[in-house]
Amino acid sequence: EIEAAVEEAARKLGTLDEEIRQAYEQQKLASVIADLQKRRDALQAESSSLADKITALEARQESRKLEVAETIATALKKDLPLQKEFIDPHSVDFDFVSNTVYVNGAKNFSESSAVVLRHIFHLSLLTASMEKTYMRVPRFLMLDGIDDGGMEKSRSHRLQELIVQECATYQADYQLIFATS
Repeated sequence: EIEAAVEEAARKLGTLDEEIRQAYEQQKLASVIADLQKRRDALQAESSSLADKITALEARQESRKLEVAETIATALKKDLPLQKEFIDPHSVDFDFVSNTVYVNGAKNFSESSAVVLRHIFHLSLLTASMEKTYMRVPRFLMLDGIDDGGMEKSRSHRLQELIVQECATYQADYQLIFATS
């Protein structure tokens, strides 16, 4: 009878030891799961924060692009009144990836107007880099082919005047080289 009681107590003790071991394993597993959940939550918060920063940076970039576009539109108005889109440029859009500039939704102009637009666009980038500290454009510009595209002499002279007048407003050091016949 004593042996049976000892055996029963040993079996109960073994069962309790196993339950304790399983509880310990479950506790370790719960701890690992809690740590992983904390890590997941931290990564989700970081992901959300980064997404918000990206959205803010994209909005700021778009705002800055509009500022540069306004500079271009202002300069285009100073051209001779030969291209209707340049007389009142209410919207200027540009895309460096596709290498295009749209004025009032149009991108195809006469050859001489395309030359004027190209030079005014590049000059406007230089101007914007002078005025806006966030612009990462070198303060160096080389304009070649001022007289390209069968440009009329008066329009070529007006473009050269615009270049000189614009450069006269710069307060910082810069270098501009332009070639004309």
